[in-house]
Parts: sequence; C-alpha cells; structure tokens
Amino acid sequence: MTGATDAGFAALRRLRARGGADGERCELCGEALEAAHGHLLEVPERQVRCCCRACQLLFEHPGAAAGRLRAIPGEVVPLAEPVAGDWWARLGLPVGVVFVVVDDAGQPSAAFPGAAGAAWAELEGASWRALGDAHPEAQRLLPEVQALFVSHPGRGWPPSGPGEGWVVPIDACYELVGALRQSWRGFDGGPAAQAVVARFCERLAGAVAKHTTVSGSRR
Repeated sequence: MTGATDAGFAALRRLRARGGADGERCELCGEALEAAHGHLLEVPERQVRCCCRACQLLFEHPGAAAGRLRAIPGEVVPLAEPVAGDWWARLGLPVGVVFVVVDDAGQPSAAFPGAAGAAWAELEGASWRALGDAHPEAQRLLPEVQALFVSHPGRGWPPSGPGEGWVVPIDACYELVGALRQSWRGFDGGPAAQAVVARFCERLAGAVAKHTTVSGSRR
C-alpha cells in the first residue's frame, strides 16, 4: 500500500510541474486558479499547496491519499466565551499569541510565533483538557488542518484579563507566522508585530460577521 501511495504522490508532483507562466495553477492537476482558491495540507511536511476546487473536494474525503493530503477548510468559528487569563498564565510562556493543532491521535501541539518563525511544543494535557471543558469548540478541531488561535491583547505579563479565540484554518496561521517573522522587533515583537496581530484578529472577526471564509498564503 505504501508503494502505491508513494507512486501516486510522484504522479501528482509531475502534474504539479505542468504549471505555466500565465498565472497560478493547481499544484496537483495544473488547472489555472482564480485569485481566491483553496489549499491542501501535505501533512508529513506541513506544506500548504494551492489547489483548484475539484482537487479540494477530492481531498475533503477522510482517508484520501492515505491522509497525507487534506483539504484545508476556510471557515472561522469564534469561541463563545473569552479565554480566561489564568489558563493563559498556565502556559508559562511570556507570549501574547498562540495557536494549537491536534494530530490524528488527539495530541495537542502549541505554536508560538516570533522572530524566528513558530516555536512548537506539546501542550500539557491538563491545560488542554481545561481549555476544552471551557470551550467545546476546541474539542471539535479537525486534525492538522484547523487550529485554535488565541490572542491576548496588550503587552503585560502575566495577562490580567481574558483573551480572544477562534477556530481557524491552518494556512491562515502559517501566513500570520510569516508576517510576524518579518515585522518582529525586540523581545516582545514591538508595535509593528502587535499591529499585525490586530489586523489578523480584525480579519477573523470580519469573516465571522460576513459569513465568509479566510485562506492563508501557501507557506
């Protein structure tokens, strides 16, 4: 089965190479893409791939490509309640932004964006269970392709109040990581990084208000 899967991926990569100079193309079948298009996650490498609607639909089915390619949903779901400051302080890290992804076994990993990109760490089980008990949305994350994004406003530490939270597509989180890496200054990111996070949160809130989706960049 592994050999067949690897051969299939080799074929997809050959098709991906068909993209021409007349605009962005689906990285699987070579179809020309609209400016607004879907993304797939290549799970082993956590690589985001641009795709057409047909290919996105193909990989929405569980088990397609042995789970190695998965469609990234664009929906944004706000947490019904703010994230309590005491949970945030329990993380033990002086950061104002974190996103959490679960793998197929249900193990949560937290990513902390900063000057060097995203630093990943396994999330302590009790902290994740406490968050899930308070916010049922966290218990419904699609493995690998959705993230729980939490932002705590302000620059003080430890946090003195609640934070905002959303379930978001993973490609949007990766886009935020890239933007913060470019704008980060000093220990805590500085005003420029804060502005990047504020715009990202506004974008999420706008998507919820307008019932639209969001999509990040391909890397």
